[in-house]
Amino acid sequence: MGKSSLKMVLMGAAASWIVAGSASAQGTTADSDLRDVVDRLQHQVERLEADTIEARQQAAAARQDAAAANARVAELQNQLAARNPALAPGYDATKAAASAYAHPVVASGPMPAGDLPAVSGLNFKLEGSAGVVDGHATVSAGQSIAAPLAHRFGLQIDAMEGFGDRNVYGGGAAQLFWRDPHQGLIGLYGSYTMDERFVDQTVGGPASLRTIGRLGVTGALYRGPFTLEGVAGWEGGQGLSSGGFDSVDLAYYPTDNLKLSVGHRYSDHANGAALGGEYLLPIDAPFGLSLFTALEYGEKHTSAAMFGARLYFGPEQKSLIRRHREDDPNNWLTQDIALAVHPQGLIGPVGPTGATGATGATGGTGSTGATGSTGAAGSTGATGATGGTGSTGATGATGPAGATGSTGATGSTGDTGPTGATGPSGATGSTGATGSTGDTGPTGATGPVGPTGSTGATGSTGDTGPTGATGPTGATGATGSTGDTGPTGATGATGDTGPTGATGVTGPEGAPGVTGATGDTGPTGATGATGPTGSPGAT
Repeated sequence: MGKSSLKMVLMGAAASWIVAGSASAQGTTADSDLRDVVDRLQHQVERLEADTIEARQQAAAARQDAAAANARVAELQNQLAARNPALAPGYDATKAAASAYAHPVVASGPMPAGDLPAVSGLNFKLEGSAGVVDGHATVSAGQSIAAPLAHRFGLQIDAMEGFGDRNVYGGGAAQLFWRDPHQGLIGLYGSYTMDERFVDQTVGGPASLRTIGRLGVTGALYRGPFTLEGVAGWEGGQGLSSGGFDSVDLAYYPTDNLKLSVGHRYSDHANGAALGGEYLLPIDAPFGLSLFTALEYGEKHTSAAMFGARLYFGPEQKSLIRRHREDDPNNWLTQDIALAVHPQGLIGPVGPTGATGATGATGGTGSTGATGSTGAAGSTGATGATGGTGSTGATGATGPAGATGSTGATGSTGDTGPTGATGPSGATGSTGATGSTGDTGPTGATGPVGPTGSTGATGSTGDTGPTGATGPTGATGATGSTGDTGPTGATGATGDTGPTGATGVTGPEGAPGVTGATGDTGPTGATGATGPTGSPGAT
């Protein structure tokens, strides 16, 4: 209802009330009273009009607030949908999955223009592989962490470990480098790897450890879809001929997420070739996942065929070529596997020392070189004037000797404590089994004869026991080295002499010859039989 209509209604109502009032009051109401009533009604109409205008203004403001709230709600819905499509109004999970499969979320755009840093941010790489090295099954794992040091400098730490059906190996490396992701990379490289056999080895057999230490430079050149990268320097270690080494690859990216490479290897004075490939899978995940292969073959029969997967963790999703140029450089320890576990790394037993060759003829004495000219003698400096001798000071008077202090009294000696009881002697351990006799060593030089000890008193002779049967004579053992002769011990007392046995029968005497001139002495008669031996005396 409009303002004029409301005013007319109120005026009509007021007129009706006035007429009714006038009739009931029989014309007694004065004109002034009627004017007061009309004024009050007019005031109420104006107040109602003001209230109506205020209400309309509040309604308009409410409509504006509602529109702003709807806009804010729509903005929040758009933000949520950008972060998680499943929260968007009308989200269809089936269609979204089909769309993601048909158009995977993998960054494949070109590298950003401008001055990019050497490393885009802290990033990690993990890998695992399995395959065959020199005909033996091998499993390995690798880890890398790359971090920016400055806008143009970065540092990467690498590790590699694994095992085969007869060995275990591992190693670490570090790369400090300068890089422009649009141009290339150059840096310093160092690594150390080792391979150890865990099978038993016989005495004198080959050693079970091989080590490789490397120092060198690493570099890369980026040109469109091509990358020339490598590491070269000096290597040495146990079971390895020291010298130069290199690992160089030429890589080509047919797409931003596929890498193919061919390379050259030189180590331990032998050449080799390498092939490789890596493909970044089209998955929607906060990390990158790729599949790779590495094939090597070279002189000295070094060979390897490894297949595996890599996980990339970094500040953002990127294509494979951008990860290789903006994040972590190559982990060259992967290329060391074939060399580290190569069986020629074992060290054979040391052979016998060869005979000393004849001394070569003494070379002629070289001519004496010309004596160099004597340098000019420097001029002698002027002798400085001798300073005058200072006068001797007067001797001071000798002070009086101090009185000797009295000697303090000697303290009394403390009582000697009681001697502790002697503990019981421990039981004597059982004698261990006698070890086998070692091989007889060469006979040593005879030591000097020690002085003869004094002869002791002769003891009484004991009873002679019956003679036992003579056993067979054993084989004569090898003569051991003669030790130094110790001093002769004292002679024991001689035992009592047993009774002398009875004298046997004396044979007959021959007839006396004629006494004349003494002739030649006749032959001695035969000795009579010896009588039986008497029984031994008591001891």
